[in-house]
Amino acid sequence: MQRKHENQTGKTLLIIAVLLVLGIGLTVYKNESRKAATTQQAQREADLKAQQNRADQEREALKKAAEEAKAKDILSTALKSADDVMSRWDDAVTIATSTSRMSLSTPIANLQAIKRDATALTVPPCLAAGKTELIKGMELMLEGYLDFMANTGKLGNVIAASKFDEAKPHIDNYKAARSACPTP
Repeated sequence: MQRKHENQTGKTLLIIAVLLVLGIGLTVYKNESRKAATTQQAQREADLKAQQNRADQEREALKKAAEEAKAKDILSTALKSADDVMSRWDDAVTIATSTSRMSLSTPIANLQAIKRDATALTVPPCLAAGKTELIKGMELMLEGYLDFMANTGKLGNVIAASKFDEAKPHIDNYKAARSACPTP
């Protein structure tokens, strides 16, 4: 009987030991599973964050590209407006130059209107100094035509020629500034 009791006690201890090992194994397994799940969750979160960062960078790049395109569009429009004013001015000067003294009032009025358009122009920074030069040159040319109309004979011719000569460097400075502006 004692042997039976020892046998039973041994079996009980063996069962307890097996259960204890299984319990410890199960606990270790659960802990490892939690660690793996936590690691996977952290990896997913890191992947999502990286994906979000890439999306943000792409969005910023697109926004920057759109702003650059808009700036180029604004620059292009401003330069086209300035070119249009200069072209109209050159055409009006050609007409005024070939008009008689008595008939100059209409061409001068046209030149004055073009000068007002030039004054109202919004230009990019690369053309700001050029615009000032252009307006100064236009004013001198207009003064020359008005002096030519007011003074008959050679005096009118001399005064007008002097004003035209004085205006030329200003117009040339505008043209140099215009050619220095970037092409959109």
